Amino acid sequence: MRIICVIPVFNCGDTLLETLKSVDGKVDEIHCYDTCWLINPKTFHSSDNTKEIIEKFSETSKTKADYIVLPSPMNEQKCRDISIENIADGDWVFAIDSDEVVTKWDTLIRLTLERTSEKGFYWFMDGHLFPVCRLFRKEKGMKYFTCRILSPNGETLNNLGSIDIHVRHDYEKRKREKRASETAQRPHP
Repeated sequence: MRIICVIPVFNCGDTLLETLKSVDGKVDEIHCYDTCWLINPKTFHSSDNTKEIIEKFSETSKTKADYIVLPSPMNEQKCRDISIENIADGDWVFAIDSDEVVTKWDTLIRLTLERTSEKGFYWFMDGHLFPVCRLFRKEKGMKYFTCRILSPNGETLNNLGSIDIHVRHDYEKRKREKRASETAQRPHP
């Protein structure tokens, strides 16, 4: 069983390093997917130091981080869908944004994931239970759709348990750019 962290990245050099450091050693791999989700973009991929941050981090970290360029602009939802498709069935997906930082990761998380029959978990953001499934077991045909996880049969994963992972959302640090996704413009609940 592996835990794969997926992070959509686009011109996030001001927040990304702190995000990467916060998951280093907790997950088995980090996949950073670069694609533009702006309206009328000047470029389809990061034009800041995002790629260099990931490459430098990967040289010195406990956890390997990959920088993956997606072929065309897409919203964060589609970016996550593609990242999930490229993860082996049975592995766990930990989806986090480039302006979020893990502040607590219980030492028993891996044991819990190995022993559970749950398909996914909610975790805590900014001190409150975050009602979005962003830690889930990858199954063939699973989709990420509007902050929900759809099982292979198309049902939404609801009524999931919570797990002792705490995340801080640094919404104010994210660059102010007009985003193609309305949900990316406002803080999480």
